[in-house]
Amino acid sequence: MAESNKKQLIENTMWVYAAKMITQLLGLVATVLVIRKLPVDTYGTYTFLFGLFFVYQLFITSPVKNVLLRYIPEFRENGDGRVVRKMLGYSLMLSLFLIIVFSGVLFIFRNGFARIFHIEELDIHIKAFFVFVICYALKVLSETIIASFLKHPMSAKAGIWVMIFRSTAYFILLHKISVNILLYVEAGVSMIFVVYVFREILKQIQWQKHNRVYGNSKEIKRRVLRFYLLSFFSELGYGIIGKTSDHYIIAAMSSPFYVGLYGFALKIFEMFYKVLPFREFESILKPVFFRRFSKSGSDGEINEFYMFSIKVLVPLFMLPVCYFLLFGKGVIIHVFEAKYLPAYWVCCITLLGILLNGFFYPLNLVIQLKERVEINLYSRVIAVFSIVAGIYLMKIYGIVGVAMATVTGEFLKNVFMLFMLRRYIPIRYAPKIFIRYGLITFLIVLLLLPVSFYCASIPGWLLGSALFFLLYLVLVVNLHPLTDKDVKKLNELFASSTKLDKIYKKIIPIVDRLKINKTVGLF
Repeated sequence: MAESNKKQLIENTMWVYAAKMITQLLGLVATVLVIRKLPVDTYGTYTFLFGLFFVYQLFITSPVKNVLLRYIPEFRENGDGRVVRKMLGYSLMLSLFLIIVFSGVLFIFRNGFARIFHIEELDIHIKAFFVFVICYALKVLSETIIASFLKHPMSAKAGIWVMIFRSTAYFILLHKISVNILLYVEAGVSMIFVVYVFREILKQIQWQKHNRVYGNSKEIKRRVLRFYLLSFFSELGYGIIGKTSDHYIIAAMSSPFYVGLYGFALKIFEMFYKVLPFREFESILKPVFFRRFSKSGSDGEINEFYMFSIKVLVPLFMLPVCYFLLFGKGVIIHVFEAKYLPAYWVCCITLLGILLNGFFYPLNLVIQLKERVEINLYSRVIAVFSIVAGIYLMKIYGIVGVAMATVTGEFLKNVFMLFMLRRYIPIRYAPKIFIRYGLITFLIVLLLLPVSFYCASIPGWLLGSALFFLLYLVLVVNLHPLTDKDVKKLNELFASSTKLDKIYKKIIPIVDRLKINKTVGLF
């Protein structure tokens, strides 16, 4: 990776983490208060309606998002601003048109929809829902455009304001919080984000008005259209396999109460997912990765990047799975309320999906680089298994069974995609990764399982949590599978930025003290 790309990646990452430090704390407190305040069935109704947006996302915003993130960095790198502007204009018009069509269909058939999924008083919520959908879709598209232009500092600053306004609204309206208020709050903060970044978007759209045309226009249209269509059907299958379809299975076969329990589990998943740098790291790395490897890059270099990403990121994805398995009941009892304890095993199984994402993290990047999005489409045959297994296991194990079916379906999908990709590029996993991280997990569970039995009390939970994080750090520092070359690469990343170098100098003494053998370790 070029030195300029490395520095840009690091600077953008620093802005992302600056935003996360402020926003996550505010968001966590506000979310906890809302969940504690709402009855489980009311929270279930809100979760279902909020999740209904993902239908719009699967059919509309996600395919457009994939196209923009894939091609805008490439066209900007090659100096074709005209194509960039046209692509943005067509994307916005297409998205708004389809949103209006989908909303019209839902409005016409709203009564039958409400009966099937046991949504009481849908007519009361329908107006707030449509306002939310339009505003939230604009926010998603704005985030995508900003990410494709590599303007993450702007997005991070907007994210801070969004979280401040959302948290403030929750605190002020907590005494009369309802489904409609939650939807209007999300709509309002979405528009705050859009307005905040709109000026930067206009500036980028006007970039190089009289620049040259890159490539053949017909060939560009063919590539973009093919990628869009494959992404469309691929995202559709993803929704059937993923957590989106779970809401509909549970709602149709039970009640809003169980939708609320499942929604709580997904909220726990989302909280950990936000704390971990998965989405932010991907939004930063994706455009830079395509700029680096679009023109050149051997299979060996790509495979090296693939393995390095997994080695570095898997410890982050392991942490929530191990912690919640041992001390998740304490989190539910003391942070939320005991009324959500029936969702404990759903939380554990759902969090397992984070770990699976860690082992397959770079897969989609390589697929999109090779423009083999049809692999994503072919993998959606797993949708049949996911739906059938979800319905069958729901009858036997309830919402736990639905979670089991979803995680299994996602794992099978990723394995299928990996084998398909190997026809074009040899991706090979190092057994050392599984052995080392498997050993870390085994030791943590073995040593802390007796302590976890006391998490029902606040002192037991706090003591167990402190021991967990200390032991986890010690084991990761001493048993990680990073090679000397990997460690050198990490050190170079730290040293290449003044800000990161300051953090590095503060962390290194702590890491040294955690080493058992001073000749090995993370740094």
